[in-house]
Amino acid sequence: MKKIIGLFWVVALSILSSASYASVEPTVAEFKRSYAAFSGYADKKQWKQSLPYAESAYEIALKLYGEDHKNTATLAYNYGLNLLDVNQKDEAAKILKKALAMYERVYGEDSIELIALLIDLGHSKAHLFRNGGQKSYYNRALELSAKYYGDDSLEHAKLSSEIGLELLLRTRSIAARTHLENSYKIYSDKLGENSSLAGWAAFNLGKYELSTRDYDDAAEYLTKALKTFELPDQPSNKIELATHGFLVMAYSKMGKDAEATQHCLAIGRMTPFTSAQNYLPLVKAAPMYPRKASMAKREGYAIVEYDVDESGFVRNVKVVDWAGHKSFVSTSIKAAEKFRYAPAFKEGKPVLTVGVQNRFIYELDD
Repeated sequence: MKKIIGLFWVVALSILSSASYASVEPTVAEFKRSYAAFSGYADKKQWKQSLPYAESAYEIALKLYGEDHKNTATLAYNYGLNLLDVNQKDEAAKILKKALAMYERVYGEDSIELIALLIDLGHSKAHLFRNGGQKSYYNRALELSAKYYGDDSLEHAKLSSEIGLELLLRTRSIAARTHLENSYKIYSDKLGENSSLAGWAAFNLGKYELSTRDYDDAAEYLTKALKTFELPDQPSNKIELATHGFLVMAYSKMGKDAEATQHCLAIGRMTPFTSAQNYLPLVKAAPMYPRKASMAKREGYAIVEYDVDESGFVRNVKVVDWAGHKSFVSTSIKAAEKFRYAPAFKEGKPVLTVGVQNRFIYELDD
């Protein structure tokens, strides 16, 4: 939103300087009130509160300038972004399409000013497991980026990364890999594999491979990413912790317990231990619904208690309470035995944690 907000002062000054005060005074005053309210809420990222004022500012611009003025185009773009911020994607797409048509008339259909708008319009088309509506906008933005910046430029890598991450998070599209790989290649070639931007691209590629259950490739990319995040002269950060966590997941899925343990220990060293009650696993396994309980249409729960050893493995699992069907006991124990934790550390060494509990709830679909 900040890339658009700054343009409003130009809009306001343009209105005041180019129009007759006597003839448009009510509209100018209305605009100033709308913009002031919008700006105040937007600065605080209070998008729901800013939305009606973004809309009114755009409607006023339509009356003052018409559809073929850059101020109207800017306000339409800003309104569309605000709609995206409150997840009203269908409405955002409608407004951003109008903004695109205005931008094309004002700046030209092959102008650099279209790139960011095309990306945001593509984002407005994001729906889980569907990316058809996004493709044409993203491709057009990348074509313009290649034209103005070069297809091996850092600017092009940044756009490819943004597109790939959006596709990964919103649509789970296979196209995410292509864009993320392109971004990683450019950053690695231009800045080196150990640069922070190459690390970020590798991190996202690792997450993509995890989502497709290609655990070998996931571990390879995440290991590359980790090298760029582990800086000895800087404190540990959240993305480094997340990378260790994803590596625990990848290696656990591959049955490589020793490799997973290294990252469990790393997380344990980096995070303070609070109590067994707030102890959460890095890797969880959901129990299969017992066939006997399903056939009997029985629901219920089971509470398991266990110890977490110095390597983050679960030991001595037992059920301390259950209800619904006796088969919940065995399935809950089997699931809990597959959990992995970051072991607790005391005085720089991993220690055994006793009395950790987890509750499994068994509910049938309607």
